[in-house]
Formats: sequence, C-alpha cells, structure tokens
Amino acid sequence: MSELVIQREARLFSLNLSEFISFRQVLYAFVKREFLSKYKRTILGPIWFIVQPILHSLVFTLVFYKFAHIPTNGIPPQLFYFCALLPWTYFSSSSETISNCLITHAYILEKIYFPRLILPVSILISQLMTFALQLAVFLILYMALSGSAFSFRNIWQMPLFLLLASCTSLGVGLWIAALTVRYRDLQYLRDFMFRIWMFLTPIVYPASLATSDWRWLVDVNPMTLVVEGFRQSFFGGASITSTMLSFGVGISLLLLITGLLVFDRVQRTFVDEI
Repeated sequence: MSELVIQREARLFSLNLSEFISFRQVLYAFVKREFLSKYKRTILGPIWFIVQPILHSLVFTLVFYKFAHIPTNGIPPQLFYFCALLPWTYFSSSSETISNCLITHAYILEKIYFPRLILPVSILISQLMTFALQLAVFLILYMALSGSAFSFRNIWQMPLFLLLASCTSLGVGLWIAALTVRYRDLQYLRDFMFRIWMFLTPIVYPASLATSDWRWLVDVNPMTLVVEGFRQSFFGGASITSTMLSFGVGISLLLLITGLLVFDRVQRTFVDEI
C-alpha cells in the first residue's frame, strides 16, 4: 500500500515539476471549472467575450479617433484598437483573476492538497481559450477591413508576444495574490492600478506618439512591447525599439521570477493565516 508524505520544504523555491505533472487531472478540472464559471447564468454565454472588445473598439474609435483625432498610423481604427485589446484583455483578466486565486479557493486549500501553482496556471490556460475566441473575431474583421493593404507576413511573431504577456500576467498576478493574503485592501487598489496601467500602455495611441518626457514610462512598461508586437505581427512596421525590447523582456522575466518566489513563500503558510 503506497502513501504520500507531504512536508514543508526548506528550500528557497519548492516547485516540484514532476509533482505538478502528476496532478495534471486537477489542472484540467480547474481549467474547465474556470472557463465554464465565467458565463454560468448568463444570457449570451461566451459571446460576451466577443462582444466586449468589439464594443471597446467602437467606443475608442468614436472618442479617440473621431473626436480627439489621435492618429492610428494608417491602420483602420477599429483594427488598431482591437489588435491592442487582444493582449491587454488577456493580461488584465488573467492578472486580476490570479490575484484572487488564493482567497477565492481558500475553502478548497483547507481540505485538499495539490501544488498551489496549479491555480494560477489553470487561470492562464482558461484565459487563453477566451483569447482564442476573440482572436478569431479579430481575424474576420482583419480580412474584411484591411483588404489587400496588409498581409500575415509577421504573424509568426504573435505567439512570442503572447508568451511574454503570459509571463507578465502570471508574475503580476502572483505578486498581488501574495500581498493580498496579508493586506486584503490591496484588492481595491488593484483595480485602480490596472486602469492607470491601461492608459500608460499604447492602446488608444501609437507608442511613437509619446513625447520624450514621457517616453521612458512607455518603454519600461512590458505591455508596451506586447501591444506594439501584436500590431507589428499583423500590420508590419518597425515600431519596436531596442530599448523597448530590452526593458519589456527584462522586467517581464523579473516579475515572473520574483512573483514565483513570493507566491511560493506565502502559499506554504496561507492556510494557517485564513
């Protein structure tokens, strides 16, 4: 008769990849639960995931393109905004949901053992399913509105920038999740932080429009690289600078590594602090 012994690790980082793989059925169950719970008891179901970026694109077109006359570098405004909203929605939704994962699943963590990192990873995978739905709609609009002016010549770059968005959202989400365990009122500041972050990201304006005084804020933002990378993947152009690339990748990896460390430290004693 086999038995499983669970004990606290004394190492700096106790992630066990083989243990994580052995709990893959738990990961699958959480992915399914996370995705289905989003549109449970809704009228339109997963169609809401499609309607949201379309409505945002229309509002941005009306406010920032028609009224404010902010340029879109020759890209149809609906596609300009929709393309940026694809990675941003994935990033913000993933980060916000991950930041609540320990508190939301506290009742499960008290009763069942499994690698706690399964929770944030399941959220990332679930959000990828939502991203795929929105990407399909974008591609339809892309082919309908762009005509023969654009091509898919740089589309191979998109998965790389999506991976960067995943790393950034996981790192940010883990940091907030760890801090929220001790300081519950941070969840209110989190919403404000993401609103500010959105306008510091070139979603409604091209990164080239940023003045020299504010350019550093745009360059150090890892989501700037992701958003500009998505636009470059579909519309071409040389909008990504070496400074933007180095800061984007470096800060994203820093957030991910430190986020994993601080999450691992908190999750060991989280149940005792509930």
